[in-house]
Amino acid sequence: MGLSLILTGVIATYYFDNAEMAKQVFEKIKEDGLTAPFKEALRKGKEFKDSFLDFASSLNITLHKVTNMMGYTFILPLIPMLFEIAKSGEYNNHDIKQISLRLASFGILTVSAIMIRELVTKIIKRFKS
Repeated sequence: MGLSLILTGVIATYYFDNAEMAKQVFEKIKEDGLTAPFKEALRKGKEFKDSFLDFASSLNITLHKVTNMMGYTFILPLIPMLFEIAKSGEYNNHDIKQISLRLASFGILTVSAIMIRELVTKIIKRFKS
């Protein structure tokens, strides 16, 4: 019973918005003489939370950099193609198809990256509060 009570107290501290329930758990911890182990578990919980937030923050930055690099892999090959079209004034259906496909791929990747970045940012904000 002691371990589950301590873990419930840690969870109530970090993740529940119910002050009355948390107060009841804390009183039971005190009553059972588990204050010292609870404080140690609370300290470890804070270390875990901080490590997780640091990891999630770095993941967000890394993901953003990787998706930017991936996006350029779709765009960069267009430069010589567009230069040739501009120079010669001639293009065919294959050229238009390649340009459209690469631009669409870049757009989809960019939108996906933004959505993932927003999701990770919201997770980080939720855990920080």
